[in-house]
Order: sequence, then C-alpha cells, then structure tokens
Amino acid sequence: VLMDGVIRHYPDAKARALKFYPVCTRYVALVDAANPSGIIPKCIGDHEALERAADEVTATAHWHEFVRLTAKFAAMLGKADEQARLEALAAKVEKAFQTKFVKDGVVANGTQSAQAIGLYLGLVPPDQVKAAEARLVKAVEEKGCGPTTGIFSTRYMLMYLAEHGRNDLARKIVLHRGFPGWLHMLERGATTLW
Repeated sequence: VLMDGVIRHYPDAKARALKFYPVCTRYVALVDAANPSGIIPKCIGDHEALERAADEVTATAHWHEFVRLTAKFAAMLGKADEQARLEALAAKVEKAFQTKFVKDGVVANGTQSAQAIGLYLGLVPPDQVKAAEARLVKAVEEKGCGPTTGIFSTRYMLMYLAEHGRNDLARKIVLHRGFPGWLHMLERGATTLW
C-alpha cells in the first residue's frame, strides 16, 4: 500500500520507483525462493480482528499485492521483461490463493476479515465475486453490523462496500453502537482507537 501511495501521490513517481525498485526485486526474489508454492505461511496477520482470517490468507494476499505493485514499478521504468516475469509471479500467487482459500465465494473461513481481504485485493475469481459479496454482507449482518475486522481488513471492507454500491452497509458499520465499534469507544471516552 505504501508503494501504491508513492505511485499515486508523488509527482516524482518515476524517480521514486527507480529508487525503490532494486530493493523490491531483491525482496521478491527472496520471498519467492522461500515460498515456491506462492502461499506465505505467516505474518502479523489481520492484527486485532475479533474474527480473523488465517495468517496465511493475509500474508499471501499482501504478497500478491507486493508483487503486483513491483511489476507496476517495472512498467514505469520500461523494464518489459521484468514486468512480464513479475506479472507471471503475481498470477501464480493469485491462482495459489484462489485454489487454497476460495470456494463458492467463501474466502477461507468466511469472516468479514477474510471476505474483505479477498474481495478488495481482487483475489476472488470473477465468477465467484457475487457470491463472495453476498457472504461479506451476511458476515456483517450476522454481527448486527459490528465490525469484527482487523487492522488491514477494516479498511478493505469499508472501501470495498463503498466502491461497490453498498454505502448504506458501510455507514451502518461505521455508526454501529455497542461493542465492537467506533461509537462504543467514543461513548466510553476514548480519544484514540483502542
């Protein structure tokens, strides 16, 4: 996401890409060599989620995103061969993710966290997106619109819903009273997120 921010928000994006690209490609080579299946077994995970996706779901999804963004850097720098290689690796990781974690629109354990990660990061096969969206809505509604997501998937869930015509549901999540929710924190005197 930081890299994506650099691409989108800095006027000297090509200079920044040139600066970061060598480090990114070394990291890609290191992680790919250690995880040839494309599945990354562990990471911080969806930290603080009440019902979290398995760490390997979060790790693999973010690995895919990192490879995809490194391919964008290669494209910005005119490195067509490296771009093609990185895009092929991203496709391999995407396929591994889909094979291991997505079935009939349910991502991993079907929690808000898992569904949001898979949908927002574009890892759900196109023919399963509608089912995955329905599962996300169900996961939200089953909790009375209380967010059970973590540090990564909270943003993904709200952004995905807002960008796909479900502002109404995103609004209910944000304005949910009671635990879990931001209003629960505010009503108890919180001045920062707990």
